[in-house]
Amino acid sequence: MDYRKGRYALQLPALQVEGLGYKALLRDSLHAHSLTLESPQLRVVMDKRVPHDSTRQKSLPHNRLSDLGRSVRINKILLRRADIQYAELYAGQEELGTVDFKDLNADIHTVGNDADLSPITLELECSFYGEAPLYLSAQFPINDPGAPFRYNARLEQFPLPRANAILAEAAGFRFKSGMVDELTLNAVANAQQVEGEMRFFYKDLDIQYLDSDSKLVKKILNGVVEGLAFPQENLAGGKHRLGKIHADRDDSRSVFHYLWRSALSGIKSTILLNLVLPEALKHTKVEPEEDGLRH
Repeated sequence: MDYRKGRYALQLPALQVEGLGYKALLRDSLHAHSLTLESPQLRVVMDKRVPHDSTRQKSLPHNRLSDLGRSVRINKILLRRADIQYAELYAGQEELGTVDFKDLNADIHTVGNDADLSPITLELECSFYGEAPLYLSAQFPINDPGAPFRYNARLEQFPLPRANAILAEAAGFRFKSGMVDELTLNAVANAQQVEGEMRFFYKDLDIQYLDSDSKLVKKILNGVVEGLAFPQENLAGGKHRLGKIHADRDDSRSVFHYLWRSALSGIKSTILLNLVLPEALKHTKVEPEEDGLRH
């Protein structure tokens, strides 16, 4: 292939449809009370050795639904016991960098593009890499394509080095050690930009920078205001760093890339020195009471 594209493999053992609107189907539309996908398995591989095509613009999923040109109205879509894996292949590496979402269950309500529909809502839970509980909720407007959408996520008890294969290429560093106690993010996004905040509580953190000549590393080594290294722990029980989320959307890339960049910005905001962060990502130091936390 001349340009980078994802390769998809989907197995769907069972699809159950309830309340199908046959008259709408004859008009090339889809109306149904519910769709249930039982035990789907999805594998996506992206070969990053192939150039990215920055000229192809991609719409956000709910905007694409609005522009579909046919009526869609589904009260709810249910995913049960899904298994999803996304993998990337990088130049000079033999192994794929992967991220896994196992035993995934999701409820998606009011999926459609009729003007009188409420926002699409998503509630999802799964096992991240088969090791840690991950929860996600989101709300996507239908009536106004320019309106912001919102999402919240929580990850619990996850060993950070487990994610190095997919993280290192994008972040420029890898985790030598570290355990997530809890990571929560709250974000508001539109087609151009995402803003929000992250509570990232961790312990025993140790990071290796992959490019010793980078400007970031030189800033850290020369930093004398906040110290020479990131904190090895950020615990909810005491004064801690409250991270910021800020990222611009690249409309030639997928919505998953957008969500990933927002999460990575919050992680960097929390673990890096304010000295080396742009103004939009500078964290604040707060007491548990100021952050609304009680222990």
